[in-house]
Amino acid sequence: MNEMSNKNKKQYFLGIDGGGTKTQLVIIDEKGSIVAEGNAGTASIDTISFSDSFKTIQEALSKMQIDIEISGVFAGIGGIASTEHEEAYIEGLRHITWLNQATYIQVKNDVYGALASGNGELQGIALILGTGAVCFGINGEKTWRCGGYHYKEGDAGSAFDVGFQALKYYARVLDGRYLPSSFSDAIRDYLGIDDFIGLVKYFHNLERTKTAKIAPIVTSYARSDQHAYKIVATAADEVRLLVEGVYRQLHFQETDLVVIGGIGTADTIYKELYAQAVLRISPDIHIILPKYTPAYACALIAKEKTIAKQSER
Repeated sequence: MNEMSNKNKKQYFLGIDGGGTKTQLVIIDEKGSIVAEGNAGTASIDTISFSDSFKTIQEALSKMQIDIEISGVFAGIGGIASTEHEEAYIEGLRHITWLNQATYIQVKNDVYGALASGNGELQGIALILGTGAVCFGINGEKTWRCGGYHYKEGDAGSAFDVGFQALKYYARVLDGRYLPSSFSDAIRDYLGIDDFIGLVKYFHNLERTKTAKIAPIVTSYARSDQHAYKIVATAADEVRLLVEGVYRQLHFQETDLVVIGGIGTADTIYKELYAQAVLRISPDIHIILPKYTPAYACALIAKEKTIAKQSER
């Protein structure tokens, strides 16, 4: 009786993209049409506790002016790094509005949502180039991830990395190893620092986000300043290494590579250089921009996996 009623009633599917800065939720129906959307602050368990992450999800759901029952959920949550994380998060979600023990729920790291944003499928490679940098791929049943350890590791290819390399260049200007230029002046104006002690204090209290915001200064000068160009050219080669690692480990022959993130999608010389570097790996890597938001892509995955699970019964 229950199975028959489940087949006849209208079903809804929830996609969750829980990041370190913002969280976005999308509910779709069986046709893929968006029924409701909501957003809130941080949900990444790298940044906040599990309980606070669930509060963020609940806050986003509370903004939706509807009353429905969710059949399936796919959540991409920052910081999810093990089966234990996944199981604990699934159990927590079951106590959220519109979800229960009958709801199909799958939880993965937010790189899964990034990958699915390309074409709605969990296949291919995703390159996230924002404040941080990570490359992730799925080929059949196999997955691989390169980079994304921590900004203190360097986060090669990221906006933080580009900004940090600019700080190292600026240190050489301050002590006379390099001559001042309009590029170094722009960094000085952004930092408000023009002496040795000031820069020492900045390095000591290094702020990831503030340092990443130096990256647009670097890319804007990269066509006219040799030092800025060297920074972005080196970062572009680091991107090649990230992509090549995933491509090689998963034995791809031809694949889409979806790129997301501010420094990765901005129309700058950096984008040109890393694209050229990636194509040197293989001309059969097709660089694309996202077709969907990660939250909507997660909702599509929730729909696909829920219906597949129901058909097994």
